[in-house]
Amino acid sequence: MLSSLGSILSILPLLASTFHAHPTTPADTIEISACDPSWAFHRPSNRCQPLLQQSVCEEGKWLVLNKSTKEPECRKRPCEESQLPLYSDPDICVPIYNPGKHCGLNQFLVADRFGFGHCECKNEPGYIYWPPDDNCYRVFHRGPCDPGNIFIFDSRNGTTVCKWNPCPDDQIYWLSLGECVSENDPTLCPPFMPLTYDRLPDHQFTLACLPLKQYFAIGSYTFRKCEPGSISEKQGKCGDEISFNLCPSGKEEDLFGGCRESSG
Repeated sequence: MLSSLGSILSILPLLASTFHAHPTTPADTIEISACDPSWAFHRPSNRCQPLLQQSVCEEGKWLVLNKSTKEPECRKRPCEESQLPLYSDPDICVPIYNPGKHCGLNQFLVADRFGFGHCECKNEPGYIYWPPDDNCYRVFHRGPCDPGNIFIFDSRNGTTVCKWNPCPDDQIYWLSLGECVSENDPTLCPPFMPLTYDRLPDHQFTLACLPLKQYFAIGSYTFRKCEPGSISEKQGKCGDEISFNLCPSGKEEDLFGGCRESSG
């Protein structure tokens, strides 16, 4: 009996070393995907949760990021679903699609992940920011330009400019046709595919016959996007304290939209 026990004890270290030396295979590794930009990893529930919604919170609260920790937390919802507070006026609730004096012409409110609103060009094709008067205008129209000129976006340097307009003020120049057209002309496009604005990979705008698109309804939140010609991009807000991806000093963003200690 003792000899058998000794034999078993003698092979235990070998078994242990064999176990620890076993290599990790792809089948042993669980891959965890990052959260969508409008979601964040909620550690108590151990999963991604949607921001600016009740989500895992109690009635009357919504899930937002904490500005200091960048971790999602439940806070009392400050406004109705069709409104947002502003950093400049945190105690008032501003209607998303009718911000009035708080925003410029052709603008509405978009949300950051902390639950605050920012003025941005309206969520329709072709609207671009014009810094001189802090308003937004639709490209291929006169907009803020002098008579005889047209408002366009120059994708080469990412700015809006006024150029000579070969068409009357009530028409736009459709390059692919090589002629001036009216946006409301029903003969230009097939049924249910109106003439609208399309954005090319180089961010330039073009006219095209496209299917009707459904836009965000009042009560839903459009998260801020930093696109060339947007207010956020032009004002340099794509990398400051109210941008999507920023962590406190000494920390870096993790896979889940939160922050961790910096590895650098």
